[in-house]
Amino acid sequence: MLSTNVVIEMKSKLARLISVLVCVCIMAGTVVITRIKLNGAVENPLLYFNDRAWTEQERLPIIDIYNIHYLPATLFHQLPDVRVTTYKNFKTFMIEHGDLWISFDLLSDFAAMPDRTRMYLKTHQYYGEYYVPGAEICRLIDLGYEEIKSPVTGEVAIRITDGNETYTFEELLRRKYPDFFPPETTETESESDTDNIPPNPPPVTSNDDSTDTEPIVTTEPIPQITDRTIYITIEDSPGKYTSEILDVLGEFGYNATFFIIGENALEYPQLLARIVGSGSAVGLHTMTHDSALLTDVDSIFADIEAENELLGALIKQKSHIWRAPEGSWSLSGFDRLCELELNHNGYLVWDYNVEARAGADVPSAIEQIIKGIWDFTTPVIRIHDNEDAADILRGVLEFISENSDVCEVRTIVPAYYEYSVIS
Repeated sequence: MLSTNVVIEMKSKLARLISVLVCVCIMAGTVVITRIKLNGAVENPLLYFNDRAWTEQERLPIIDIYNIHYLPATLFHQLPDVRVTTYKNFKTFMIEHGDLWISFDLLSDFAAMPDRTRMYLKTHQYYGEYYVPGAEICRLIDLGYEEIKSPVTGEVAIRITDGNETYTFEELLRRKYPDFFPPETTETESESDTDNIPPNPPPVTSNDDSTDTEPIVTTEPIPQITDRTIYITIEDSPGKYTSEILDVLGEFGYNATFFIIGENALEYPQLLARIVGSGSAVGLHTMTHDSALLTDVDSIFADIEAENELLGALIKQKSHIWRAPEGSWSLSGFDRLCELELNHNGYLVWDYNVEARAGADVPSAIEQIIKGIWDFTTPVIRIHDNEDAADILRGVLEFISENSDVCEVRTIVPAYYEYSVIS
């Protein structure tokens, strides 16, 4: 049996051990609480790239660590000239902008630069996403970084840019969130409204006994267009008006997707090369534009393959998007099974949902297409390559440019999804 002294000594040691464990737990709890406070997420973050709000992943907050704002790495990927690539097998990911890049080593908290130097650049992982220090990354890969804190709400707004922004950050925020800044009280307040939206007039009290009382006037607020991705497609190219179309696109800094007719490509190979060289995309629009030749899946597929071989010979590039002469619904031999067969062979069918009525003059055509941009959150615009195309396109692009903070123009490369009326 154990002596009384031994038992007392064991109880004493056990008591001391319990005390130590309690202290450790309290300290650990303090560290966790402190860590949570240091790593607090900024509420309601406003994240922008150039003139566009990052709405695709707006559930991800900004992370504030020691007063440094950490941003999701994929936010940088929204800029056209920036790539974010993850190499899971090597536990690294890379952010590239032109000749500049940063490669992050997730195991060591060090990053490699093009000059082969390594620097301490800690990353964090939240919500299944890699976070990086926004201002520092922009400085290292030559991007713009802007940060504004609202004096009214306390919200933080952050924008990264590659030099292609249209508005200053303050102008952009005033357009999208007028309450972000204190209200202006100067006499020229109405003139400074960047959206040119007339304010609602003050209410007028009706007084039947007074002959001087003006009638009550009510003004409905003008609706504002919301975020949308726009696909501009030009059909029946190339042709003698293609150069004018490309000039207008270049003037506004946008690209389009040109649906090519094989016979036209043979006649104007230099214009086909210019389309590709300008940054625009090409799609397949049959060899001859004759719907009577497209009677079933075999004839459609044979025509697609023939045109693709032609494109490969002329511009060393092929396409995987196809549009029927008047849309897939116009072909009696085209159905869902035919579409699936094309999909199986690597082709996507892209119809359209916005166009001007046949015979419409230029002002009417512009008005009808702009209405379509309002009506569809993903407008796929169809404009024929003809003598009015450049003027119609200019009017449409003026509207898009005026609303560039919410309107993004993309070419159908790569095919983000398939737009088919049959589907």
